Amino acid sequence: MKDEDEEEEIEDRPIIHDKSKVPFPWNNKNEWKELIDFIEEWKSLYGDLSDISNRKEGFKKLMFKSFNLEIKGTRSFPNEFFGGPLQLMLEKIIAGPLLFPEGLVMTYVNFPSVIELTKEKVFCLMSLSFFGLLRYNFPELLTNPEYGQCMANYYIRMYKEAQNDINWMQKPFNIERRVLHKKINWEFSSKTLKGLKIFEEKIGIEDLRDACQINFADPYPGGTLPSTHGDIVQEEILFLVYPELFITCVLVPRIDTRESIVVSGLTRTNKYKGYQWSFSFAGDFDKDSNAITVIHMDALPGGERDRQSVDRELNKAYISFINHGGKPVATGHWGCGAFGGNHQRKAIIQLIAAAEAEVDLQYTTYGTRHINGLQEFYSLMIQNHITISQLYRALLNHLSWGRGGAIFSEIQRELLRPEIKKE
Repeated sequence: MKDEDEEEEIEDRPIIHDKSKVPFPWNNKNEWKELIDFIEEWKSLYGDLSDISNRKEGFKKLMFKSFNLEIKGTRSFPNEFFGGPLQLMLEKIIAGPLLFPEGLVMTYVNFPSVIELTKEKVFCLMSLSFFGLLRYNFPELLTNPEYGQCMANYYIRMYKEAQNDINWMQKPFNIERRVLHKKINWEFSSKTLKGLKIFEEKIGIEDLRDACQINFADPYPGGTLPSTHGDIVQEEILFLVYPELFITCVLVPRIDTRESIVVSGLTRTNKYKGYQWSFSFAGDFDKDSNAITVIHMDALPGGERDRQSVDRELNKAYISFINHGGKPVATGHWGCGAFGGNHQRKAIIQLIAAAEAEVDLQYTTYGTRHINGLQEFYSLMIQNHITISQLYRALLNHLSWGRGGAIFSEIQRELLRPEIKKE
């Protein structure tokens, strides 16, 4: 007979379907030859691309028309983009067959895997998408001046980094699909809460530079992007300040219930200001070139209604939080916007999952009143050595609240009764 604290293996294993490869343009030899011939012809006519700034308009009409890419206005693309950065983009497109001699396999649902890339390969994929040569493309995105500036600055920044560091393009970049196969008995866990650092001011998760950063993801990475009329909130902002995240739209078709996607080796290239409809590009991010890890963690629409939905969110957060080499995880109001989650309940779920994963959290409240009392709640749980088991059972007793409600105080009242504390 198994001990009730033991984690049981789930019997059903994922069924592995045929691997799906990225449809690269060079797979069609005739069309690829026409493309290469066009690039070489253009270079023979105009010479070194680094001198293109004096002929930018003529180049745009020729190059963008040939690639079926329409750019509205010129503000998104400074002269600097049309020199070395554009030349490097074309070079990496031409080198694509050598960079991916065996193709590139997308991740697929319910099968844990790691795609090991380099900055150079990511830059090649981003360049292909820029010119509309992959299944997920940027032409629509680039018609918005603010988004266009974010993307243009990515290519400029990567060019500069490669110029300053001969090893830059060989830096590692990985995409990991994590799948939780084991069953976690939350009701019987004797672990207690881990560390929590709360940021009360309006600090974005992307600004917590010493932590792995949670993306409040859509099951289909990228949120409303590439639409130019989308509501730019947390996920969309992360994609626009870390443009390399866009390749997850190519390589990660969907995130399933017991999965998370971990993207490591990211470089933040852009600053921004505003939120939602007021979002705008605010220049190059030059504070650091740290390799950042972003974790795609999608919430359940509508929040938690029963034990099954609570367990779903706990499992999702656990597989997202675990095994990050001792680094804290930066998070916040996961699933509390359009997905309709309760701020206080979602905070408790993340505390429980972090305790089971044995990781510290950095939590930005972004100044919202809905999360008032989090520090007091956490401190009381620590002082009274409240276990995951106790907190989980109390949480299940308070699922009737809507998006508001004093869940912190109600659970405190339940758990800190003298007869409970003695257990």
